[in-house]
Amino acid sequence: MRQVTLEDFRAALLEKGSYVSSPETLAPVPRPKGRWTTLSFNWSMFFVFPYCAVREFFRSLTTKLWGLCCFRTYQKAEKFGIKVTVDGWENRKDYKGPVVYLANHMSTLETIMLPPILLTYGPFNVFVKASLSRLPALKRAAVHMGLIPLGRKSPREDLMQVFNEGVARIREGNSVLIFPQGSRERVFSRKIYSSIGAKLAEKAGVPMADPNDQYQVGSPSTGDLWVMYVAPGDIVKKGEEIFNVSIMKQEKAVLAPCDGIVKRVLKTADFKENKKMIPVREGELLVELGPVPKVCPNEACAHPITDKEARFCPFCGTPLN
Repeated sequence: MRQVTLEDFRAALLEKGSYVSSPETLAPVPRPKGRWTTLSFNWSMFFVFPYCAVREFFRSLTTKLWGLCCFRTYQKAEKFGIKVTVDGWENRKDYKGPVVYLANHMSTLETIMLPPILLTYGPFNVFVKASLSRLPALKRAAVHMGLIPLGRKSPREDLMQVFNEGVARIREGNSVLIFPQGSRERVFSRKIYSSIGAKLAEKAGVPMADPNDQYQVGSPSTGDLWVMYVAPGDIVKKGEEIFNVSIMKQEKAVLAPCDGIVKRVLKTADFKENKKMIPVREGELLVELGPVPKVCPNEACAHPITDKEARFCPFCGTPLN
């Protein structure tokens, strides 16, 4: 059995947007169910809190150590023969910058399992119950753990605090994690799922396409991104379909407004592949193009040449005119 490292875990997320335990990282014989197995696993999970408190007492707690300590829960799970699957992060790996994460609060487990994932994509802060951040053992460590206390008694006060604190952290470059329910729920329900996180994302602002810039392509309306046909580095022709948005159950093809090379794809989807659509807002920037570079005249190669002074194609060696 090979123990997966935090570096391996993050490399998989950055490359594929997912992680699945391999046979090499799983115990060949699963740990038998029972109170001792449960106790051992729970200790590895709750150990995070006293560990961070002790580290902070000796002035040695860092965000990196916090993430590493949380990751030990993944390692413990695989050691017990539990297969760990993390998926659905394809769009996050393609977007550079702070975001708002909304998570269904089921138990303490996701509070420990999420940091190794989220820290892969940059620093983040999390809104938690004020009582948790004020515990004597965690009060000083809360700063390094990025905890933002939330009273959860007055919806209006909570809303204002989330707006003020959340927007400030996002503008500093930190993502924000919110558990919108007032209490833990084993099953996700939209009826009790507060819209506070979505309102924060809107207030903080998402990238919007400049209608006067032909190289910026936005969503034609609020809906769901059905499929993205392009990726960074692709060459597109004017009028070529680059993505498709589902609006009120009707598909809307979005065409390239000009010839160009794809510089950025801010969101991607492929409903036929994974049965998932991505919500988008009207005018939200989805694809950024750039001027068409030189293209290798060799039709078998046809690679774009970004070096304006290149005399030969760096891919096949064909002379450039």
